[in-house]
Amino acid sequence: MTTFSETIVARALGLTRGDAREFRQLHLAFGDWKKKRGEVLLTLDAIDRFARFYNLKTPTIDELEKFATEGSSNNGEQPPEKKIWHGRIVPPKPLNPRLVFVEDENGERYVVEVGRNATFCFDDHIEFVPHETQTGIWSCLSPIPRDTRRVRQ
Repeated sequence: MTTFSETIVARALGLTRGDAREFRQLHLAFGDWKKKRGEVLLTLDAIDRFARFYNLKTPTIDELEKFATEGSSNNGEQPPEKKIWHGRIVPPKPLNPRLVFVEDENGERYVVEVGRNATFCFDDHIEFVPHETQTGIWSCLSPIPRDTRRVRQ
């Protein structure tokens, strides 16, 4: 049975992934789609019904394979460009052992999630980006120091 990603089918039809998800939830039985490794796969019959529902031409297998090879990484979606912030660790260290306070060059303070704050020293420079799921917390991109015997200030 040939199946294609819901994201690829939506792109081939010129629709959004939200449209595809809504159509699947309302109009398809579980036998017409399956979830494999976090990706929703649609059968050819489901793709045909999806196209007819929106009065669009059903894409051929060659067209779907072309869309699949164009954006094969990240489920066919292009990842958004992430801006990387730079800053230095400032005192005091929070009570949570997985967090540190970081100050950027403009003097703004951020709470950054790291593996263990005991391995960091004040004035260490790190790179960080916004956390994927939490607001107000940032994720560290820099490698975590391994030496816990470094001199603390």
